[in-house]
Amino acid sequence: CAYWIVFNPNYTGTVATDPSGDGFFYVKDKNSGEYLSHPVTNLLQYPEEQVEHSFWWYSAKRNKAPIWTDPYYNANIDRNLISYTIPIFASDDDDILFAVGIDLDFNDIINELSSHHHYNDSYHFLTNIEGKSYYHKDYPFFDENGHYVRYDTSFTDYVKEYIENSNKTTYSYSYNGSNRIAALHQLKNGMILGLSVSSFELHSSLLWLILIPVIVYVAVTVLLMFVLYFAVKYYLNPLRKLTEAVKKVESGDLDIYLETGTDDEIGQLTNSLMKMVSSLRSQRTAMNALAFQDGLTGAQNKTAHEEKVNEINCLIEEGRARFAVVMLDVNNLKLINDTHGHIKGDEVLRRSCLALSECYPNSPIYRVGGDEFIAVIEGVDYDNCEGLFKKLKKKSLNEEGGYDYSVGLAIYQKGTDTDFQSVYSRADDAMYKMKKNLKK
Repeated sequence: CAYWIVFNPNYTGTVATDPSGDGFFYVKDKNSGEYLSHPVTNLLQYPEEQVEHSFWWYSAKRNKAPIWTDPYYNANIDRNLISYTIPIFASDDDDILFAVGIDLDFNDIINELSSHHHYNDSYHFLTNIEGKSYYHKDYPFFDENGHYVRYDTSFTDYVKEYIENSNKTTYSYSYNGSNRIAALHQLKNGMILGLSVSSFELHSSLLWLILIPVIVYVAVTVLLMFVLYFAVKYYLNPLRKLTEAVKKVESGDLDIYLETGTDDEIGQLTNSLMKMVSSLRSQRTAMNALAFQDGLTGAQNKTAHEEKVNEINCLIEEGRARFAVVMLDVNNLKLINDTHGHIKGDEVLRRSCLALSECYPNSPIYRVGGDEFIAVIEGVDYDNCEGLFKKLKKKSLNEEGGYDYSVGLAIYQKGTDTDFQSVYSRADDAMYKMKKNLKK
């Protein structure tokens, strides 16, 4: 629930009267879940024995090694914590330079443990190898304000028995007049996590383990009888599915899939049908591509552009639009066709379209007229659309010293542009402005 770095005040110039120390301290907000900056502890304000403020610093400094703390109440952020602190020393000095660490919310750990019940009469507990309990359902560890204030040693004898019999995975004991069985596991931070369950309930579970094979045997016998019945009844099920699939293909629905695992006659028919469906899908995809593609330049055609305009208008209505429009108009195409022939004109069209696609490789290009192209700038192209536009203008100069095309750019302005047409109009005006300047 927090992470931090605290620097030694001996090196930072901090004094006891300073409101906070040097470093950073980010604490997870209980409501939003965001990590928010918090004042750093001024170590000079608190003695070592003040557990709620700074003992972790002195313990790490004394041990000269990373430490896990016992649970404690931290008054600085009003939470019960377990802290992991790593002290950093200079190579030639025993004095700590700074400490870095994280804080875990001990209440989250307790809530997690108390929410799991593997048996009706079972519970988890936390202790250590000295038998000092950190959490047990029968003992109070918190004061009336919810602050973690004490440990309990009632479980000391049980832990000692666990240590003496460490080769055992479980052990039996008597607790509050009840026979119980416990399993313990030592954690990385030195704590021991225990699970305690009533001996009676556990032995009852073992009895069920004996009865279960008998029940399973009877159930399997009954199940086999039903399997034989349904195996005969549904032997023709693959053929029925094959017939339904053929009817779907006949109606034009190619979104079908059939398993072809068997090698019998039905499996071969199924395999042949799926190959035919795959071929039809490929043909349909190719036809769709032709329907939306300009044959001369490879750009998408006017029909595809109209669909894109509808898509952009929907994004504008939803407030999620982020795009720009580049207009490109080939200069003097009619004169080129009349003077040099249509082959030369087609070459200029393809060259102009190629320049547009090379400058905006991640945006769709549309041919919307005989000599007009539109690029809807999106994605990574949008992030540098103006820089790429300058590159596009430079490409318009051809080898003969003339200009192949004129271009115009307009960027969508949220709150000002109400639809695609308004952005298109600005790009079109900019394009004709360039065309007019070239004629001067």
